[in-house]
Amino acid sequence: MNAAAPLRFFREITQIPRDSGDERRVTDYLLAFARQRGLTAHRDSALNVVIRKPGTPGMEQRPVLTLQSHVDMVYIKAQGCPHEYASPLALVEEEGWLRADGTSLGADNGTGMAFALALLDSADLPHPPLEALFTTDEEVGMHGARALSADMVTGRRMLNMDSEEDDVFTAGCAGGLHVNIAFQAGLRDTAAGSEGVLLQVQGLRGGHSGIEIDKGRGNAICLMGRLLYTVQSVLPVQVCAVSGGSKMNAIPDRAQAMVAVSPADLPAFGALVDRCHADYFAELSTADPDLSLALLPATAPARALAPDSLDRLLLLLLNLPIGPQSMSRHLPGLVESSNNMGMLRSGVDGAITISCAVRSMVGSLRTAIADQIDTLARAAGATTEPEAAYPPWTFQPDSPFRARCAELYRELFGESPKVGAIHAGLECGFFKELIPDLEIVSFGAVIKGAHTPREMLDLRSMERVWRLLCHLARHLDDVPQT
Repeated sequence: MNAAAPLRFFREITQIPRDSGDERRVTDYLLAFARQRGLTAHRDSALNVVIRKPGTPGMEQRPVLTLQSHVDMVYIKAQGCPHEYASPLALVEEEGWLRADGTSLGADNGTGMAFALALLDSADLPHPPLEALFTTDEEVGMHGARALSADMVTGRRMLNMDSEEDDVFTAGCAGGLHVNIAFQAGLRDTAAGSEGVLLQVQGLRGGHSGIEIDKGRGNAICLMGRLLYTVQSVLPVQVCAVSGGSKMNAIPDRAQAMVAVSPADLPAFGALVDRCHADYFAELSTADPDLSLALLPATAPARALAPDSLDRLLLLLLNLPIGPQSMSRHLPGLVESSNNMGMLRSGVDGAITISCAVRSMVGSLRTAIADQIDTLARAAGATTEPEAAYPPWTFQPDSPFRARCAELYRELFGESPKVGAIHAGLECGFFKELIPDLEIVSFGAVIKGAHTPREMLDLRSMERVWRLLCHLARHLDDVPQT
């Protein structure tokens, strides 16, 4: 059984702009899909969509099977990429992989949508009554799942299609919390005769702040903080503006600072930056071989951060917790808690914001990291605003539904699936809170580089997952032979 049907739907989905917060068009597409096929569909006030299809002949009375995915993607493009967000993604197929040209692909979670649509569209595949739930704003706080009402889900067995490994049944995930740090910086006039220089940290791999937080990749905002501290401790450099990262839940792959430097200090400034580049490259050459620091001439802004405000900013950039903070004692190799400093912005009026994504499998540890961030922020004269907290999906060692899915996996592939949990956040924690007796298994096609312009989808795994989904739909409720 090939995956032509889900791939066709996935390609259609990539032609619809659907960054988080911009999901009406893709949910319009889902409603039109249902209407054209005479299927029942409903969209709620949060733009969540549910589509229902009766069971095929002989399977009408079997229990409902719920297929779940989210409709939004993390739209990120490579530096210098000319792609406009509103334009369809330009797809490139190479050696069994599918990617977008210069942007993220949206396989997270467009593939989950595509599998559900393909099964809903089928005319000859046996299945029980189906319920396909498509949620919104997953990537920026799971707002769709947060707003979901219990009557949107009638099934009590759910296949979440938002995992990124085709041989793993995910059965638990981290909870999370977004923390925004804000403070007002003082400004002063830049020194007369200063030269403007745009300082850039670039070429880092970035990545998903949950799945790839333990890969040892550099955080561009953190590196910029180190760089500015080193430079300003030696030379009277004025920092006028800083920025870095593009999404709270993506490891930032670039950052930049506009600085004002005396012409006489430019040679020493360049030498310091070169030295820092050598140090950072030695630290990160394995994980981030394309790391580079660049100096570009620019017009010096009229205003720069006052020295005490720069000190407060550096206090935060150099001391906020970054990366894994604890490892699971129950599931070896799994990150238990982490923090990602994902975005940094300074406004023309001196307003500075830093956005962090905290994750943990343990609620109390998530709170502890948020408290650490808040304490540090207050020491720097800043305030914090926690938002978009979402619960962990607690791993249950015993699950009859998961056991039956594993049995059918073995029947199809001749081997057992791995079972585990992931440090990324899934909406399953909200679903379990809403419907405590809901049983959930998560799996999906192989995706590499999610939340980056290097995101790639393994086309062979699409076929494998499609075969598994069809096998599960057909045989989950078979009566054992006597």
